[in-house]
Amino acid sequence: MGLKDKIAVGLSGGVDSAVTAFLLKEQGYQVTGVYLSAWCNKQAREDKESAGRVAAFLGIDFQVLDIRREYRQRVIDWFFDEYKKGRVPSPDIVCNREIKFGLFLNWARKQGFDKVATGHYAKLAKAEGRWAIFRPVDKSKDQTYFLYQLKEEVLDYVVWPLGGLTKGKVRQMAGRIDLPNKNRPESMGICFVGEVDIVKFLQQRIPIQKGKVVLPTGEVVGEHKGVWFYTLGQRHGFLVKRPAKMPTRYLYKDGSLKPLYVIGKDMDDNKLIVSVKEDCMITKIVLEDLRTVWADEGQKLKDKMVRCRVRNLGRLHAGRLRFDKAGWRLELSRPIFITSPGQSVVFYDEEDRLIGGGVVEGVEGDKLKVQS
Repeated sequence: MGLKDKIAVGLSGGVDSAVTAFLLKEQGYQVTGVYLSAWCNKQAREDKESAGRVAAFLGIDFQVLDIRREYRQRVIDWFFDEYKKGRVPSPDIVCNREIKFGLFLNWARKQGFDKVATGHYAKLAKAEGRWAIFRPVDKSKDQTYFLYQLKEEVLDYVVWPLGGLTKGKVRQMAGRIDLPNKNRPESMGICFVGEVDIVKFLQQRIPIQKGKVVLPTGEVVGEHKGVWFYTLGQRHGFLVKRPAKMPTRYLYKDGSLKPLYVIGKDMDDNKLIVSVKEDCMITKIVLEDLRTVWADEGQKLKDKMVRCRVRNLGRLHAGRLRFDKAGWRLELSRPIFITSPGQSVVFYDEEDRLIGGGVVEGVEGDKLKVQS
């Protein structure tokens, strides 16, 4: 990049994007801060005000891009539809693909910007002569899990200055230059929406419909608010009423009830299936919508050993990708705790390069099989 490149920085109102804008300005780029107005609530209003203060402090141009309609259509509507199907979606993954590095990037290029930048903790580097995404220096802030659906051609127009920094150093830098939002707490929750009570949020479109909590053998052991509100592996949020005769495998030696976890959802009969923790372990994940950051990478994945992550910032597990007439599946080297259909599994190589990922269609273990 030359020193006269124009960069649109997505200013979220948080410290990370503010330091991103500062670093790029210091390096001589023509920086414009852009606040993506995607949602209307108190958090969004505070974020917008904070982004404006940061831009004024840095002496850079500031624009507000109203994307509320597109965000609702492409992310929120899809989010609710997935829950209605009994799946548990990852909205930040779709938000990155459709909004931050889709709609925002396309808008910026039409406005004459050369690049867009965000405060993501991820590294861009050339591998075999092509851009690739790598895990950042600060592994505790690694956001590559949310980036696996980006297309290779997008990376030519993206800048992530924080990939080589730790969160601690970013905070120190914000304090040293006295950014107006230097002490602002970290944002959490759904992309652009913020932290919400997920059940109450879903109830905007999905009503409570009480149903039975049952064991795999059919015994009724409690009541729930509606299968849509639960994720596999969940331990709380449903009422357990111990029946008079309870199978011994669900009891401790003193007769008390062991913790029960969700291992399945009967969508037709609105039943939540629960069991003990040992029944939550899976050894195989059936995948759909497999995507790779490099367009031709999919040709090389069959029978490939990978390191995989089944949730953001979760442990990296070893596994082998398989492909046959039934589609893609991941065979894990060791059993892991259950994940839900609709979630994503992301793959890395031994050099911490992001290969790609897929959406969970089903999971299998020694004692269970779940298919969406």
